[in-house]
Amino acid sequence: MDRLGLPAPWRSPDPDVLEKREGGGCLVVFGIPFFLAGLFILQIPLGFLPVQSDLRAWDWLFALLFGVPFTAVGAVLMFGRSGLAIDRRRGEMVRWWGFLVPMRRKARPLPEFRLVRLENDADSESSGYTVRLAADGPGESPVLGSRGEYLEAHQLAEALAKFLNRPLEDVTTGKRVLRDPDRLDESLRARVRRLKERLPDPPAPPPGMTTRVEQTAGGVVLVLAGSRPGLFRQVPLVFAVCFAGGVLTVFVLPLSTLPMPEGFRWVFLGFVGFFFVLLPVWTAVRGYVRRSLASTRVEATRAGLRVEESEGGKKRVTEIPADELEDLTLPDRRSVLESVEVPGKGRLEGLGDTGTPRLPDGRPVPRILLKILEMVRSPGITARSDRVIVTFGRGLRADEAAYVYALVLRALAGD
Repeated sequence: MDRLGLPAPWRSPDPDVLEKREGGGCLVVFGIPFFLAGLFILQIPLGFLPVQSDLRAWDWLFALLFGVPFTAVGAVLMFGRSGLAIDRRRGEMVRWWGFLVPMRRKARPLPEFRLVRLENDADSESSGYTVRLAADGPGESPVLGSRGEYLEAHQLAEALAKFLNRPLEDVTTGKRVLRDPDRLDESLRARVRRLKERLPDPPAPPPGMTTRVEQTAGGVVLVLAGSRPGLFRQVPLVFAVCFAGGVLTVFVLPLSTLPMPEGFRWVFLGFVGFFFVLLPVWTAVRGYVRRSLASTRVEATRAGLRVEESEGGKKRVTEIPADELEDLTLPDRRSVLESVEVPGKGRLEGLGDTGTPRLPDGRPVPRILLKILEMVRSPGITARSDRVIVTFGRGLRADEAAYVYALVLRALAGD
């Protein structure tokens, strides 16, 4: 990392300049075989090297069609370079591309961008996080970096927000959290005291609550049961049973009647039955039982937060001191709606004063979307510091999650 706390490939050759260069390095090693293979194929029609061949005209064309792509891919991997430069002194951000040296540039003034946004990586099949510069107008919000781990992405976003003196917007939990650039490291308790916020009174315990609550002299202790057997939790189990039934019906039973040696028959049926019937069902049942029997113990006091998660005989303990705890978030329906971004139209307006969620063009949000949101249980309460992040309470009903959140918040940030 450099002096600003930015991870590689970022560097700061000047106090007012940040640079990121991409290309070269290991890509050169991968590009060499493509480049050499392409050159060898291309030289065959040109006759630079003596090759004993009686290729016809179409075969020469075929060699060209293969040689050009291989050479081009190899050249891009070996010589292609790209980069990004943010210059506070000149007030611009420049992207460039080229072969070994910049050959094409695209500049945008920094005043176009109002904040740094940390969001989930929608283009990644696995979990990942993207750091963007959000523009005021309809212009593109350029990506500054992506990370597979949240804490790494958040560290990058904080460093860029401080350098650019822009607010940091974090929407990764489903709830928008906006922090000023000079207060990125402010603890939750310090923020509540500075703003003189009145902590919400805990609502009445909802009926049918599964969480056990124990008030202590220093705070509160909560024991959250495992995932309740809702409809969505049963989908993997139902799918495994249907898959196993389909294999039995379509493959095992018809193949068992075919004439074949008896020993081979039992070996074949045992192999198919174990890997395609018993194993999928056993894996789904085991996962369902483990999630149902899992439990989480949450202890919130003025000293900090302690979360102990138990599942399958294993325990994991996460502790965050109160002076390091920066965010405690619980996404609700409104925050989820406000975090949704319609391609080409922007974010939803939220509930507004009319109580009706609306699209960016003013039309009401389709009722089917609202019904789906009502069916989905809470994604959980997320607590974060600069060193650790933990989420608990996944799968709770919305009213129970709100009750747990209020208890934890008052214990951590109250006087």
